Amino acid sequence: MGQAVEFHHLASGVTNDAHQAVIETQFLDADGNPIDIAGGSTPAAGSITSDMLAAGAVNTAAIADGAVTAAKLAKGVVPAAYTLPAATGAALGGVKQGVAVPNVAADADAAALASAFNGLLTQLRAVGVIAPK
Repeated sequence: MGQAVEFHHLASGVTNDAHQAVIETQFLDADGNPIDIAGGSTPAAGSITSDMLAAGAVNTAAIADGAVTAAKLAKGVVPAAYTLPAATGAALGGVKQGVAVPNVAADADAAALASAFNGLLTQLRAVGVIAPK
């Protein structure tokens, strides 16, 4: 198993201030041999595979169609199903579409107009657009 050894010393001319202390670290293998740790380089394109990623890492396979399910999401991410409330005189809500009401003939008499209008009112009440009588 590897280990790290730290050497603390003050650079010449530097006061004993914790903000200016120089810390050198040397990494050693199980036999006590120094290990050269390269750092700061960017991995080559295509060198990272899905198998190298930590469990739960986001990658194309992890977010493919059907791969993300409610069980894999944090609680509260998928809200409960919404139920549209009924419309009332005081609150907006969902209403159903009523059946078609035919147009009134241009030469219709008062009785035909009253019948068509009352039919329209009946449909509007039936679907909840206006309050019942």
